[in-house]
Amino acid sequence: MSETLVQLGVIAVVWAVIGVVLAVIMGRRGHLTFGWGILGATLGPLAPFVALGVARHEAEEGPAHLVSPSSAGGAVDVLVGIDGSPECRVAMERAVTLLGPRIGRLTLATVVPFDDVPVHTRTAIAELDRHARICGVPAPGEEVLHGPPARALADFAVAGGYGLLVVGTRGGGLAKTVLGSTASALASGCPVPVLMGSGAPAAQ
Repeated sequence: MSETLVQLGVIAVVWAVIGVVLAVIMGRRGHLTFGWGILGATLGPLAPFVALGVARHEAEEGPAHLVSPSSAGGAVDVLVGIDGSPECRVAMERAVTLLGPRIGRLTLATVVPFDDVPVHTRTAIAELDRHARICGVPAPGEEVLHGPPARALADFAVAGGYGLLVVGTRGGGLAKTVLGSTASALASGCPVPVLMGSGAPAAQ
């Protein structure tokens, strides 16, 4: 009986480890960490095969173009990462103030995990709409990107020919633990110039 309990304990530990490892790996790839941790702990050795199948389809999850940006006439196209934090709003306001009439396209982009839940995506889109109304630039674009935030924003900025990427120094809400590291990753390895904002937004 005791030997059986030991074996069951070993199996439980192995499956739990699989869940933790899978959560870390898939989280770094831009998936929901918690969900993949549960899946890994539930399916055990089968979970990595499920993860491989999902990973093969990541490239199919392209940007969702909600609103195409109109050019304000300036020479600098600006991409702003929106995460719902006060810092991202400060960064957006700072870019608009600094560049003024030199802004060409202004696009607001939010990043959600590949396997995001609809309610989170709706909240992220609502944040895009809110920032579009207060950004101070006519007809900004709105995009929903998928994957690891730093890579998704950098790749979209490069592909879209943007001259400046704007982000907050910390994330807010669900993104808090993600965008702090995102700002660091962008500061050290983004091919597009990065402007970061911190502190409280200006009073309305």
